[in-house]
Amino acid sequence: MRTVDMTKGSPLKLLIQFSIPILIGNLFQQVYTLADRIIVGRFVGDVAFSAIGATNALSMLFMSMCMGAAIGTGVVVSQYFGARDEKGTAESIANGSYACLFISIVMTLLALAATKPILILLHTPESIMPDALVYMYIFMGGLLAVSAYYTPFSILRALGDSRTPLIFLVLCSLLNIGLDLLFVVVFKTGVAGAALATVLSEAIAAVLCIIYAFQKVPQFRQAFVLRKIKMELIAKTLKVGIPTGLQYSLIYVSSIVLQRIVNGFGESVIGAFTATTQIE
Repeated sequence: MRTVDMTKGSPLKLLIQFSIPILIGNLFQQVYTLADRIIVGRFVGDVAFSAIGATNALSMLFMSMCMGAAIGTGVVVSQYFGARDEKGTAESIANGSYACLFISIVMTLLALAATKPILILLHTPESIMPDALVYMYIFMGGLLAVSAYYTPFSILRALGDSRTPLIFLVLCSLLNIGLDLLFVVVFKTGVAGAALATVLSEAIAAVLCIIYAFQKVPQFRQAFVLRKIKMELIAKTLKVGIPTGLQYSLIYVSSIVLQRIVNGFGESVIGAFTATTQIE
């Protein structure tokens, strides 16, 4: 992999070249989420569609902290990489990964413990509660895969490469749609299959991305050599990652409040709200 020196050349040109793959990646991520909902709604039914929709803001609340930790890792890695500190870059990759692992474990335990009480507090209709719980337990149980998915992407972008994460994101999107069709349409596993498809596709994309990074990116190989835990680097990562995650979380806290209001109108309105939110 050829890393891009973001300190040389036209700033506008560099920003455009770097940001376009990220923008395309965001669109692909939304498309596969939309496809996920379409498959469930078409082949499982309205109740299942509404059940997944009722969990969207809540699942994103817990995912936000994992995403924040990944972003924090990227920020710290980029600082050392920009300073041309090869050892610091490698050590920050290793310790940033430890920070992401820690956050994902904490969020998994919190999510599994808090999901049912929160869904009850949100007045989730009884008709969709079983499917909502199944979806959340599987999806939140796979937060480690979500973290493993976002962390190498953030690190590669910190090293100036936004194209490779796009390739693996597209792969993840296609895998998710294919596994959705397999689990939901062929195996008839309902919302459980949809959740499992998402977790598996992200886990597979994460593993392939990490393998690629070890083969092509010297800093990843060096990170494995310099893998000693350094609490100051972990703290530095969390100092950036936790506020970033909380910032995202606050957005979804407001969405959860809105979801509670929507839930009061029943599963049909929940489904309509879910459909329009995905398009938005």
